Amino acid sequence: MKKIIPVLLAAAFGLSACSSLDGKQPHEMVNISMNRMLTKDYSYNYAAEGRVFTSSKEQGLAPEAALEAEAARAVQTAAEAAAAAAAAAKVVEAEQELTAAKKIKAKKQRRAAVAEAQSNLERAQQEEESSNKGSEPLGVLAANGLAGDSKFSGIGRYLSNGRLKINGALDLRRKKLEAIPELSYQARNEGGHIRIPMLIDAEDMSLTVEAPASVAALAGIVLPAEAGKQIADKPVRFELSDIPNAEKYPVKTAVKALFVASVKAYGDLPAEQFKAMPLDGFAREVGAKYRISMKMDAANLKAYDASFQKHFQAEYERLQKASPEAGVPSENYGKTRELIGKILESSSKESADMFEKMLGAPMIADFYLDRKGRMKGQRIYAQVNGSKEAFNIDFSVKQFNFGKPKFTFTPDKSQTVTFKQLKASWEKAKTEKAEETETTEETETTEATETTEANSQE
Repeated sequence: MKKIIPVLLAAAFGLSACSSLDGKQPHEMVNISMNRMLTKDYSYNYAAEGRVFTSSKEQGLAPEAALEAEAARAVQTAAEAAAAAAAAAKVVEAEQELTAAKKIKAKKQRRAAVAEAQSNLERAQQEEESSNKGSEPLGVLAANGLAGDSKFSGIGRYLSNGRLKINGALDLRRKKLEAIPELSYQARNEGGHIRIPMLIDAEDMSLTVEAPASVAALAGIVLPAEAGKQIADKPVRFELSDIPNAEKYPVKTAVKALFVASVKAYGDLPAEQFKAMPLDGFAREVGAKYRISMKMDAANLKAYDASFQKHFQAEYERLQKASPEAGVPSENYGKTRELIGKILESSSKESADMFEKMLGAPMIADFYLDRKGRMKGQRIYAQVNGSKEAFNIDFSVKQFNFGKPKFTFTPDKSQTVTFKQLKASWEKAKTEKAEETETTEETETTEATETTEANSQE
């Protein structure tokens, strides 16, 4: 999912061909499609949907990949078991060594031998404890815990009726991105949804958010009365200027460079990692002619992240020279590039294979293209096999209305409440409360003094 979001988000910040895909190799098709995102296909509507569910192993979303991951886990489990047995044997050996040391007759020799044996035992116990820390990945736990014959199977069926949706529009010409995340649930005698409409305007660097009624109601309890009423009645507008000194840093340049890097990084992946797949129901749904698949395993993610960092640095430097942002000191370009570089490097080291280990199987990305290379849809999914059933994750994105996106959340700027106004309401309430407390304390002091004086006169 993290590779899809930058494509939807950052093109709104001002990124300004292609022949038929017939006869092209899978990796060439993906590269052509990604290039279109940089030059043509950056204005459209999109509809994303995520879900989780259990199934039989044979009817899951990626049975072959799940079997490969299951076999790899079995090998790893066997290795961990052997390591645990060896560690346990070391503990027994160290305990025997300590017992023998305690029987040494010479007091000085016994003291030294016992100290050494005790140290060896503690080290062996630590190794044993470390070797026993292995546990089943979260995906395997979910597959087993939500399976049809488990006591939590009802929860599994309940979750399968839920959906995470993100609908919206992207329009480069107007430099706007609409995103409406929604949690929805629909089942027997029960249903509901909660939405949080958002609009990013890259022209004035603002974000407008409309809170759902429940959030506005809670805000009315937590926030001062005036601020709570403002959130309940109007969308909230945040601006870059709300962050101190933010206008002195190249935010637009950084976002553009991140977007370009997220797209170009696919071109550096080995060609053999992209495979043409038979069209499926989703392909027919979005009108795609080609389906290209790529396994997002640890090796590919590490290669992608390395390429991402390289392209970010190159694009950032190019933009700094070609179109420097007004009012941004040159030293702040360097500070921003260095900070983002450190974040990207740290993220790559920590997350390249962490997700696969936690989940228990790699994610798979499918790209759905039309004959000219336009990206009509994307899917990221995974299947993790448990002992009897499989746990599936599915996230899909449909892209349509290219060149003529339709927005549904179009707040009037004059009918919004700004972050500065909310902050002013909060500070006003704090001041009034402080003054009220001060007045109360003065009154209590005066009354106490008067009472003391009256008692002394009596």
